[in-house]
Amino acid sequence: MEAKRILKYAVGMDMSMGDIRCNICSIDSTQRVKVVRSRKFDNRLSGFKELVAWSAKYAKDSEIETVYLMEATGVYYESAAYFLYEKGLHVSVIVPNRAKRYAQA
Repeated sequence: MEAKRILKYAVGMDMSMGDIRCNICSIDSTQRVKVVRSRKFDNRLSGFKELVAWSAKYAKDSEIETVYLMEATGVYYESAAYFLYEKGLHVSVIVPNRAKRYAQA
């Protein structure tokens, strides 16, 4: 039997006006998701920089892709999404009603 190996890291981001609540998760070859760490950051430039440093620390293998996921919540996600994108990181912005409808299907 093949050993489970980590295929991807995902940073789930819950955006609000003042802060960003994050979970960094590992996703293995059996598609099992495991929360590695959780933390809250300020929703401003200093918080974005801390978020990138924090995620690099816990997504230990630089060969494995890290994806940053966030919902399109008003305008609160925009600055973080642009910041991460400009750093060359993989960013996915999810439209809330589409995610809900997909889950219902």
